Amino acid sequence: MLNIKIKRYYIFIVPFFFFGCNDNYIINIYDKEQLKQPINCLNLLVEPSSLKIEQDMKKLYSFSNNCNNTLKVRYKSDIVCSSPYNTKKNTKVFPTSFIELSIITNNKTIYSCYKDLTTEDLDDEIKKIYGKVKNKLEF
Repeated sequence: MLNIKIKRYYIFIVPFFFFGCNDNYIINIYDKEQLKQPINCLNLLVEPSSLKIEQDMKKLYSFSNNCNNTLKVRYKSDIVCSSPYNTKKNTKVFPTSFIELSIITNNKTIYSCYKDLTTEDLDDEIKKIYGKVKNKLEF
């Protein structure tokens, strides 16, 4: 049992060392069957807490505090990219932050979308990643 958990850990973590800090969205689907179910409501969770991100998200969707489905937004700035894959490129602009949106249903993550950010235009990036998640899921 522990061996299976360790293998799953490596499957999700090891790619970050080689392909982390890139311009693409990294999408993880944890429960394909749950993704087929329409999402009628969403609760909002922003980690770490950020009034600006919360306000930006509330412009995109009417969140409900009484809901089993959660849209979790993680944002981190002032990061340092040490990916060996990207540090070899002299012309590469390295990310300074990242954003991740996850859909959690009944305390279980079913979907996540992650992107390293190289710009400070957080409003635009929030709209893009939210649009990507919304297009994949029905809500």
